[in-house]
Amino acid sequence: MYSKVPEIQSICMMMEEIADSHRSMRRKADMKANKKLVEKEWARVFSRFDYLFLVVFETLNLSALAVFLRVAWLPTPELREQIL
Repeated sequence: MYSKVPEIQSICMMMEEIADSHRSMRRKADMKANKKLVEKEWARVFSRFDYLFLVVFETLNLSALAVFLRVAWLPTPELREQIL
């Protein structure tokens, strides 16, 4: 293939194996880095959703508290005479 000398041919085959191994390790490392970037981006998205839902929840909580306090300070209605 490369040479008629068997030692040179075996060295070339070993170098090809090493190069293939390096390429596959590099590809795996790139895929891992890409996966981490995607996970980080999704974490940012869900973090923003968490803040949005926190604001909505607190707004609803405060509005319920305002309604409760408004009703709590109203004068009590007069009691009717009970018919026996």
